Amino acid sequence: MKHQTSSADTLIVGGGIVALTLAFKLKKLRPNGSITVLEKEKDLGKHGSGRNSGVLHTGLYYSKGSLKALLCSSGSRQMKLYCKDRGIRVSEVGKILVPTTKIELEQLPILKERAIANKAEAHIISSREALDIEPLVNPNVDQVLHCPQSAVVNPKDILLSLSNDLKEMGIEVCTGEAAIGIDPVKRVCRTDQRSIEYGRLINCAGMFADKIAEKFDIGGDYAIAPFKGNYLKLTEDMANCINGHIYPIPNIEMPFLGVHFTKTIDQNVYLGPNAFPAMGRENYSGLKGAELSTMMPLASLLTRQYVTDSQGFRKHMHRELKSLSLNNQLKAIQAMVPKVEKKHLVSATKVGIRPQLYNKKTKKLEMDFVVKRSDHSVHILNAISPAFTCSMAFADYIIEEYIDDNSSNKTLQSSGNRNVETETEVR
Repeated sequence: MKHQTSSADTLIVGGGIVALTLAFKLKKLRPNGSITVLEKEKDLGKHGSGRNSGVLHTGLYYSKGSLKALLCSSGSRQMKLYCKDRGIRVSEVGKILVPTTKIELEQLPILKERAIANKAEAHIISSREALDIEPLVNPNVDQVLHCPQSAVVNPKDILLSLSNDLKEMGIEVCTGEAAIGIDPVKRVCRTDQRSIEYGRLINCAGMFADKIAEKFDIGGDYAIAPFKGNYLKLTEDMANCINGHIYPIPNIEMPFLGVHFTKTIDQNVYLGPNAFPAMGRENYSGLKGAELSTMMPLASLLTRQYVTDSQGFRKHMHRELKSLSLNNQLKAIQAMVPKVEKKHLVSATKVGIRPQLYNKKTKKLEMDFVVKRSDHSVHILNAISPAFTCSMAFADYIIEEYIDDNSSNKTLQSSGNRNVETETEVR
């Protein structure tokens, strides 16, 4: 059979939430432009976007001037409006952050200020007030931070809805078709089914975004460090007693939150995730998906992180090692909700892998989204949490700063005094 050839003004590699929202927004802006989306899996949502917790975050963790801070609140609002317009369930459950030490208690005003700066609602309330919202939250803490705008959705509902929207808009959404060869000079992408000539390629390949970027001689200063997250689940009787999301106070220098309670759209409550280095980019279970080519460089860079204790990594790993013990996990859980007992904890099949980007120059884990551009390509290299929440606003940003032909050298007016040059890394 002769190898077919097709063409697209815009070729998007990857079929996760960032890819789909980008296609959705770009088609609205340029209705006559042809767009093709390539997803290597037969079904959408097999990896990061589909394994997402579904939490629509408020944006209180992210430092001023970061893309996460800029986009989270707007992204959440846009996603809620999209869901309302499409009849997709959204549960406005709210979030409570529980400090368990004096140092953590002192972080509450800082987190509140960040929330306000990021246009999110947050209130420091007493433990008595907290009990009216979450009756089982630790009554012995002095204060908690309440974020009423935190919500939850079923991420697969949104992926399916967007996919249907794109097809109705005339966008080609191709599942089970992987990009196996790219010629950046000729602007041709080869799959196992055809060759696609493109005008611009947008790299939204998630865990494999760095591999795509390498073909364009982009992103050589970075490496993907995959971290696996496993969960526990509350029994139904205890889950029914939890109203929303209950979180610890995060280490704002690290991209991992620690164990927290997530009330899902179907009323389950998950506890977790932990965050251990994965043995492969798709190493969801045991040795399946383990890759020596991933394990060796990952072991080297994380050993360096541990020895230098960069970003408090040593403390993080000690905490994660302790979490291997169910008793230690239970202690962290009970610090927030004392009435949870071991009998209330069951194992969960839920697991995800975070495509965490490591900067080989600074020798640090990247905390923010990272975007790179060449003449005819855009590469999204660190689409980690809260990328799902941000995705609608992130798509607007990418189009305005990296794709719109009239946007060259513009600055992002809504980011305060931060100027973002379109050719540079966004930090």
